[in-house]
Amino acid sequence: MKADDVDSPTFVGNYAITRLKNSGLVMPNEGLASFKLALGEAAIQRDGSEVAGQIDAGRLNVDFASKRFTTGLTVSGGGGKWDVAGTGVITEKGLMYSDSRSNTLIRGFLGGSRAEQAGYIFKNTSIEGTTIIGATLWNR
Repeated sequence: MKADDVDSPTFVGNYAITRLKNSGLVMPNEGLASFKLALGEAAIQRDGSEVAGQIDAGRLNVDFASKRFTTGLTVSGGGGKWDVAGTGVITEKGLMYSDSRSNTLIRGFLGGSRAEQAGYIFKNTSIEGTTIIGATLWNR
């Protein structure tokens, strides 16, 4: 794979996300979809140090008619447990962006020929003194 084969990557902390150009995505214009978390990892930054986190649970819901998504994760590590939530918009090309109502910065993509996959990277700073960053992969 060459750099010309993928969209420009987006970075959040130590994580990056991109996708293949010409992925053949056909965005649905209506309907709702619930995605299941397939993979995920997180890091928790507190008190000047970083520890590995674990994503214990997650949800991702997409409304294709309004081109919006909602998501939530339960992240644990370093002796703590946090709920990380976000909302955002989806472009016609399947790019996912958190909106101004979201407590979490999210950048990602829908993928697959019928938008049956999703992936995003995230950063949450809404908990004082704690930053949670990570990456997720989802399937319908």
